Amino acid sequence: MKIEVKTLESFPPNSNPFHHDLVHMGQVIGKDLVMMHVNHPHQEMTYMILVDTETGQRFYININRENEETNEDSEANGS
Repeated sequence: MKIEVKTLESFPPNSNPFHHDLVHMGQVIGKDLVMMHVNHPHQEMTYMILVDTETGQRFYININRENEETNEDSEANGS
């Protein structure tokens, strides 16, 4: 699995992220941190957006599972 993080345009500080993003669902995971996502729990998650509600900063976290070969698999194949 490969994780890539990108910074997105910030929301206004101390605002409700759900008022600015009408597409994503989300979960409050701390007093100042919200995880937003587009999928339902039974679906594969390919990305999430973390929002610091205090500062408004947003981070896009891409989850790439295309190359899930482990180091052990590579060593067994002589790679």
